[in-house]
Amino acid sequence: METDEANAAHPLALYSEKIVDFFSDDPEVINDIFRFIENYYQVLPILSTLPILQIPRHLRWNIERWLPREKPVKTNRVIPVRHVNNFAGACTKMIETHYSTLIDKESDPSKYGDVTLLYVNNILIGSMKMYKDQSILGLTTFQDSRGRFPIVTNGVYVTTKEITRQAERAFNEHGKWARLYLDQLPLLPMEFMLAEAGPDI
Repeated sequence: METDEANAAHPLALYSEKIVDFFSDDPEVINDIFRFIENYYQVLPILSTLPILQIPRHLRWNIERWLPREKPVKTNRVIPVRHVNNFAGACTKMIETHYSTLIDKESDPSKYGDVTLLYVNNILIGSMKMYKDQSILGLTTFQDSRGRFPIVTNGVYVTTKEITRQAERAFNEHGKWARLYLDQLPLLPMEFMLAEAGPDI
């Protein structure tokens, strides 16, 4: 934080539960860390890893603004993790390719539909793009029994190599708009789409 490194915000957010616990007797430190995380738009990992009621009350309102108004699906089958054996970049190109493969047919008609739709408990949870890095765009908001949000609509995530390969196989076999049905899904939170525009877009 002292070096003002933006890259520090993501791991701090991933370990926000431990930070709140460790600095429970020093709310000013917690305030400084959360302010640093928010300044770099890394709210998504907080929602994934820290139960909502454990977020300090005076900070909770601003964090909750990032949640969609939809009622979350309750499940423990989508699992927030701090590490996966896989990588997908989070940059402007990532946003563009999620739009062109899932949302905006006109931007690149040849890529539109180049996704594997992921289901858990037969509920659509996200879209893994099959063009460039295989990141996942959240299409449904889930909440677990601890009060965490392991996937939020409009959040971007990465899963394991094993599940990514299953999604690639489904796409190779079925083509555009392939589907993959899973028993459970571990997800590493990256960031919200268009995070720099803020929670109210």
